[in-house]
Amino acid sequence: MTDWLFRGFSRPSGPLLLLAGYFLLQWLLRINMGSGFELDESELLLFGQRLQLGYSASPPLYTWLQIPL
Repeated sequence: MTDWLFRGFSRPSGPLLLLAGYFLLQWLLRINMGSGFELDESELLLFGQRLQLGYSASPPLYTWLQIPL
């Protein structure tokens, strides 16, 4: 029944294509659903404007990893 899904994993590019398809779908949904940010994203944008040792109750590692992007 799901052989078509797992057949793609035999090639090295199969998992990559599935992952790329997933992110493409998420991107398209995100663009079409609205321009507002979720609560976590808003907090990240606000607190990530300058480096700090901590942001509210969360450690800053995630925010620091997002800076190069």
